[in-house]
Amino acid sequence: MEGYSKFAKFQGAYPELMIYRRFLTLTPRNLLYLQAELNLSRNVNAPYIPFNSLVLHPQLATFGRPEDGTLSYLQGWLVDPKQGNYPLAGLDRNVWKISKDLIVLRPSLIGDIFTQLIGMRIIEYYHAFIGSKRPATDAENGMREYKDKTILRVTHIIGTIVALLMPVTAIIVLYSIHNMWMRFGMVAVFTVLLSLVLLIITNGKRIEVFAATAAFTSVQVIFVGSSSI
Repeated sequence: MEGYSKFAKFQGAYPELMIYRRFLTLTPRNLLYLQAELNLSRNVNAPYIPFNSLVLHPQLATFGRPEDGTLSYLQGWLVDPKQGNYPLAGLDRNVWKISKDLIVLRPSLIGDIFTQLIGMRIIEYYHAFIGSKRPATDAENGMREYKDKTILRVTHIIGTIVALLMPVTAIIVLYSIHNMWMRFGMVAVFTVLLSLVLLIITNGKRIEVFAATAAFTSVQVIFVGSSSI
């Protein structure tokens, strides 16, 4: 199996790799041509053509860009003699080199910044030292698949531990400081740190982050006011 059939089978098995060109400039140009044609013809039946285009264009615009790691893997698979080995021979063989105009039909479940930064690094190190030495889960394509759910579970555990350590760390630091003004300064520092941590490791809304930060600040202020210098 070669050519489009081989590539389609590969993408069908791994929907995260269903990456295609968006043709961002071509769609508006097509709409402009249709608009000009309508203005000239004034044909009653003609609006159905641009209407379909107008409906499809915003749908196309909602698809996100592929992750750098996913796109990099697809680019490597296409040129690897043992895997894709250039299954496409036409001009479209270089489509996946234009990363700015690509969309993915099924984005990864990994959405928050913390998972993207930490989770993907964990997978990279795991693959380099352990995963690459294990048999491929897909021998035909040389694939070693790491489930998004597993990555999310690991990063959620790490994020939870970090979030739980923040109040404990704050209390220990505040207890060791005897100057009241320095204590207030550290309260501000820990408050900012917690808000940043919550924004990075969670997908919480701004009001939820504000409520959690306010509660954390209240606990610190109570501790500072009740503890002796």
